[in-house]
Amino acid sequence: MAGACPGTAMVGAPAFAHEATVFTLRTAESDTDTRFRYDNEVLVLALEKTVKKYGPYTLRCARR
Repeated sequence: MAGACPGTAMVGAPAFAHEATVFTLRTAESDTDTRFRYDNEVLVLALEKTVKKYGPYTLRCARR
């Protein structure tokens, strides 16, 4: 993720019949704002590690 909001991305196993769960990442207010970087990276890591159990997800960035 490298600290930047990745935009919209869908990740997950296609074997799931249901739609992806949507998660909204908090975004920085400026190019030097790093307040939400750690939280967003932890969320993405947890989602990646649990996609097999809980299904696909979609990431969206909050509007500035």
